[in-house]
Amino acid sequence: MLKQSDITQEARIIFESTPYSEAVTAGEVSQLTGLAQPRCQLILTQLAMAGLVKENTKENTFQNIQL
Repeated sequence: MLKQSDITQEARIIFESTPYSEAVTAGEVSQLTGLAQPRCQLILTQLAMAGLVKENTKENTFQNIQL
């Protein structure tokens, strides 16, 4: 679970919707969260840059990293 107080509610929802067990696309996260796909893509990329999710750029997928 994220403990940072400066993370947005949308980012928290997306982070918590990204599974540990399998890689998912931004579109799949969008379907789970009800947020727009481009918004999910942006936030997932930001989470990957922060080291909170793993991004596979070849397959354009994301996977949560167990902390």
